[in-house]
Amino acid sequence: MLRKVAKSPAQIYPKAFQESPTRLQVEVTTRCNMNCSMCVKYAPESDIAETDLSLEDFKKLGPALEHCEKLVLNGIGEPLLHPDLAAMASFARERDQDLQNYFDFVWTPGRSMKREKLFDLIREMRADAEAQDIWINLRNLAEWGQRIQTKEYKQLEEVYARSKALAVELGVELRLPPLMAENELRCSFVEEGTAFITSKGEVSPCQFLWHSCTCYLDGSEKLLRQKQFGNIASGEISEIWKGSEFAGFRSEVLEYEYPYCANCPMGPCDDITGRSNEFEYDCLGGGGPCGHCPWAMGGPQCLM
Repeated sequence: MLRKVAKSPAQIYPKAFQESPTRLQVEVTTRCNMNCSMCVKYAPESDIAETDLSLEDFKKLGPALEHCEKLVLNGIGEPLLHPDLAAMASFARERDQDLQNYFDFVWTPGRSMKREKLFDLIREMRADAEAQDIWINLRNLAEWGQRIQTKEYKQLEEVYARSKALAVELGVELRLPPLMAENELRCSFVEEGTAFITSKGEVSPCQFLWHSCTCYLDGSEKLLRQKQFGNIASGEISEIWKGSEFAGFRSEVLEYEYPYCANCPMGPCDDITGRSNEFEYDCLGGGGPCGHCPWAMGGPQCLM
């Protein structure tokens, strides 16, 4: 008797389990010549001090750069303020790294649905959910249906269309976030085998967990806490990458078995706000705080 064997995350997303990161996001400095009020650097409880990644520590990435498909020298600060930026770029180019293609842009159109059809769908979903003892956030669904009918939403659709046309005219690749959150959570950072390096040399898995600070998600305050797996100042990036803790984290993320927190009628819970306790597990027992990541929902496009 033949059985269909489910593929493992390593088989589905091989880039996430190479010998070293496929993509490197290196924050060469957190210093900046601007003081933007919306920057996470100035958010309450931010841990982002003004520091530069030393050229010595950057060169420790040399072996990984030889196998890296993409390198981005950018983070919270302004890279051009780093006194050794030119030397870093030269060092990277010697290892076949192209630093010109920083920005990939893809236009994603919004979706539309007649309001009455949406309510019919809600009634069907509610009945099906109740039959299976599943909670469903009808308020969010109803608000979603109302939002796509608003004047502001229509204006955004027009702006997106004009932006796409202008990008084609100028020969520019353009990436815009979807007008509504994606239906399925997806982590491009982990799928593509990305490692994030802070200006202190700390190794993190994604943009969401790169730094500690306070932000707002769905109108609720959230305390983000950095997640790191080592430091290139004291350990080889490939060893940190292959270590059981980091590799296990990527494997768990790519199982995609965490909740979609924005759809939960009980939210925002303590796991989301981060105020009562430091995150350990979500409501389904997962160890990654990915259910409420705005990047996973298709929102922010920076550093993708």
